[in-house]
Parts: sequence; C-alpha cells; structure tokens
Amino acid sequence: MTQEDLRERIKNELVLHEGNIADWQWNRTGLPAEATELGLPDFSRLVEDVSRSLNTRFSKILDLQAAIQKAGAENEKHLSALQIDLFAQDADRLGLSRAFVTEQWIPSILILIPDSKPSVVLDQLDSPTENAELTVSKTNTSDGEDQSVLNKKSYTLRQEVYDNLAEYHEHVTAYAIRGIIASIDCKKETLAWYVHNYLSDNKFVAENKVRGTTFYTMTTSTDWWHPNLWTKRKLEIKSSIQNSLAVHKEYISAKEIRDLLASINYDQDQMAEIVSAYLVANSFLPVRKTRAVKVYNRITSTDWRRQKQGCGGIIAAIVFLVFAFLFFKSCSS
Repeated sequence: MTQEDLRERIKNELVLHEGNIADWQWNRTGLPAEATELGLPDFSRLVEDVSRSLNTRFSKILDLQAAIQKAGAENEKHLSALQIDLFAQDADRLGLSRAFVTEQWIPSILILIPDSKPSVVLDQLDSPTENAELTVSKTNTSDGEDQSVLNKKSYTLRQEVYDNLAEYHEHVTAYAIRGIIASIDCKKETLAWYVHNYLSDNKFVAENKVRGTTFYTMTTSTDWWHPNLWTKRKLEIKSSIQNSLAVHKEYISAKEIRDLLASINYDQDQMAEIVSAYLVANSFLPVRKTRAVKVYNRITSTDWRRQKQGCGGIIAAIVFLVFAFLFFKSCSS
C-alpha cells in the first residue's frame, strides 16, 4: 500500500462514518498499522490532515448522502442502475471513487434505511433558538419530568458542548466538531446549535465559505478561528502564496496556479484575489485573452508572462555606447 492508497482509505472511512471514528474503530480497519509500516507513526495527525482536505466538500457529501437515502426510502431500499450511475457521477465530482461509492458507500446507506416509518413523530428543529430545552433527547427524558428538569438538562448539555470546544482554544477544526457531536447522546442538530452559539459568542470566523442549510452541515463545513489567531493565519497564507509564486521569475502556467491554490485549505476566492494582486504588482500579463469575470476563473484560464521592463532605456544606452565608440575611434585615427 502506498501513502496515496492509505490516504484514500482514510478518506473513505471518514465518509462512511460521517467523519466520526473512534480510535478502536480505526484499529479494526488495520490502517494505523499500515501507516506505521509506511513510516507514518502519527496516525491521528494523518487523519486530521485528510479530514481537513475533506472539509470544503463535506457538506456536499452529506447532501448527496441524504439524496441517496431519500431515493432508497422511496424505492424500498433499492436503486436502479441509472440512479446508481448518476449518484456515482455526482460523487466523482466530490472526489470519491466510483468503486467506493457503488461497492461500499451506497450499500451502507441503503442498509440503514428503516423498513417502515417510525410510529413516533420526530421533533422538528426549524427554529431551535425559540425553545432549545425541548430538543433534548427523548431517551434522557421521562414523562414525569417537569419543565425545570428539562431546563437543567438543557443547561448541562450546553455546558458540556462549551467545555469540549474550549479545549481547542483559538482553532476549532471541523473534524473536532464532528467528534464532539458524536460523543454526546443527543440530537446532532441540537448539539450543532450549541456549537454555533459558542462560535458566535466567541466571535470565531470561518476559514472557508460556510456551506449547508442546517446547523450541523454549516458548523462542520469548515474550520473556525478566533480573530486573534485568524489575522496571523491570513498573513501566513498570503506569504505562502506569494513565496510560491516568486519562484517563477518570468512565466507562470495556469496549471501551476491551480495546483498552488488546491494545496492550501483556504477560501478559493480570497486566494485568487491574492494571486491576482501579485500578478499585477509584478507586471505579469496573460498569454491569452480571457473574458472570465470571476477572479479565480480569470487567473486560472491562461498562463502568465512577466512584461519586460526598461527595454527602451537599455537599447538607448547600447546605441549611445556604439556611437561613442565610433566617435572616439574616428578621432584617434
């Protein structure tokens, strides 16, 4: 197994378990041992790295998973060959291999679809801010408990989420949020609402554009930074991009720009603005004309060549030296 194969396996496991896998579950896969054999003893760090690369796509992966679940539920846990093919194409655009999707992911989703609708009515969480205490898991609440007990449970639950998040100080990763939510016995959406409140109360900012339509998908779609650390992080990203571009003295290909931006886990549009400013400041001109309006599309649709500076002055100096040489030569003769 190569390192790329290992990263692919880790990515697949994260998708299968919605990003929440305990250490004992990893050990059962045998991947930690494979990592050690490849000279990568820090398996948890490798998982964190793969998870970060998934962050920008994870909300879309969850949306696709929901679409597969809906289609399966409507067809008695079966999908037609055409449906499977279409879902595989969608997954391929999200970086998931066809073999994984058709042989593991879709079957694992379909098998979890209940045979019949549950007899109880599920709680709705359209607006959790209105009455959060009512969203506490029914498994923890008996019929005899009064409102004060529910309120106390709500406060305890909120405090548990806040204490867990506080351990990450000024940088809370999407992977960490998914782990915290999976470790607490309560609805994902309720816990995600508490996470959202914590991030808002402490003025955390999103590393990438927030995606999704629910609290869970939004809070787990990107990493979060405290403003104190975020300012430093942005400067580091800007410096990293500029240093990488500075290696190319006269010519930068569109592919090199795309590869550079893809290697950094940061908002694509903001990185494109940094690259665009660098190209202008260093007199790079597009090799081909482009009509793209979006900055990212404009800088990645053509190669860039540095405009020659001061050619006229150099030529003039050379001409002057030639005439001076001829003049002195004629005088000496």
